[in-house]
Order: sequence, then structure tokens, then C-alpha cells
Amino acid sequence: GGQLKVYSYEAMYEYIGRDYQVVGNQGLMKDRQGVSLRNGLTLATQSLQLLLSRYNDNVRGDELFPQIVNHQGTLDYSFSKFPKVPLGLSYQKSLQESSREPPNTLPTRLSTDTVTGRIGYNLERWMFNFQTTYSLMDDQTAANNDSSSITLTFSPSYNIPRISIVPSFSFNQSKSHLTDVRTDTYTGTLDFRSKFFREKASFDVGGTYNVIRASDDSANSQTLNANIRLAYQIKNYFTDFLNPTIAIRGTFNKVVDKVNPSLEVEEYTLFLVLTAAPLFSF
Repeated sequence: GGQLKVYSYEAMYEYIGRDYQVVGNQGLMKDRQGVSLRNGLTLATQSLQLLLSRYNDNVRGDELFPQIVNHQGTLDYSFSKFPKVPLGLSYQKSLQESSREPPNTLPTRLSTDTVTGRIGYNLERWMFNFQTTYSLMDDQTAANNDSSSITLTFSPSYNIPRISIVPSFSFNQSKSHLTDVRTDTYTGTLDFRSKFFREKASFDVGGTYNVIRASDDSANSQTLNANIRLAYQIKNYFTDFLNPTIAIRGTFNKVVDKVNPSLEVEEYTLFLVLTAAPLFSF
């Protein structure tokens, strides 16, 4: 990679084997190889980014599984002439296809086009962001299971030195063109963080409320996940090496399913937690 005045570039090749493991990151993606190219053009009030990539799994050619190849191209444009009102528009084209399918395995060939527009408004401690995304998936196999979706997201936030409030509201409607079934998803989230007593104590609240409804009544559910944490640093009573914190942490989970009531859940948990973060690395 490098930069030539207003132009930047980067090329990367990755190979991660099927058996690669990391103790500290169990969720690391493996069995994957590919290349990516990134190009950027940054001017005084405008920027343009182009990202191209090609990745595939099944790096050892296991005959029990097909190899899935993903091609993706993204073009992103940002306009910042008005600092308080940032604007952006992006287009993404992706193609997913399979090869070397084992017997009795259906092939995969999906072409997806996604357009995203975003606008923000910055007002000192307040920030308001609105984003809309439209996606169209073309199933180019015999199944012809095409689908489309539109997502609207509104994310305001409020930040001062010791308090941060970040709610988010989104609506997604997906449609299967084969069955003409629409599924609406409403999601609300809240992330509240605060520090007091000279930043020795903290109080955090987070939660997500989700509603899913399908036009053919195949889905009608509501989910609420919430957590709360009150913590206090007690390092004054110990050596600086341990840096311990004592906290009360609680969670609440509730699921209401009008289609399948057997899936309904209501759970409460409350913990007294003592943590320590020794200052060492290896």
C-alpha cells in the first residue's frame, strides 16, 4: 500500500487454513483465501473509495463440500463541504457462486446489488444520523428465489465527558419475490454509559427491543434483551498491578411468540462480579 498525494492504494492477499486456531479469538474466520484491492481519492470536500475483492472457502479442496467464491465491488462517495451535514452514497455489487459441488448438492449463484444513502447533522454534543439501504438479490439458479429489502435507520447520540447516550431505531422490510411474502422487522436499541466519583464508578444500561411480523402470519414475535451494570474501581485498596473492579450486573430477556408460544422465554439474572486486569502482555 501507499499514497500519492490525493490518491491512496492498498493490495492484500490472505490465506487462513482450515485448521487454524487462536486461543484468544475463537470466532476468527478460517478456511479462507483471497485478494482485495482498495483505491481512494481524497479531495478538499469530497472522497471516493473503490474496494474490489475475491475470496473463496474450502482452501484444501475437500470433496465433501463445494467451494464458494465471493466477488465483491464497492464504490463509496462522501461529501463534506458542510461539516455539520455530512453526506454519503455507496453502491455494492456482489456475486456468490459455487463450484465442485458434491453429488446431491444444489449449486449457488447469487447476484446482489445494494445502494446506501446517508446523511448526518452535527450539533455540538448532539449527532443525528439517518441511513437508508435498498438491496436486490437475484437468484440465478433454477430455484429462482429472488428477494429484495429496504432498511431505514435513525441513530441520534448525545455525548459529554462523562455521559454517553446512543439510541437507535431501524425498520427493515424484506420481500420474497417467489412467494410474495413480506417480513417487517422493527428494532430499537439503547446504549447509556456514565462515569462519576472522579471516574471511579460507572453506570451502564443497554438493551434491544425487536419485533418481527410476516404478511402470511408465519412470524409474529417480540424480543426484549436488557442489561444493567453498576461498577466501582477498588484499586486504591490493592496494588496498581491488579486494577480490580467490583460490579453488580443484571440481565433481562423476554420473548413473546404468537405463532409458536412454546418458544416464549422470560429470564432474569443478577451477578456480583469482581474483575482484575493485570498489566502484562505476551
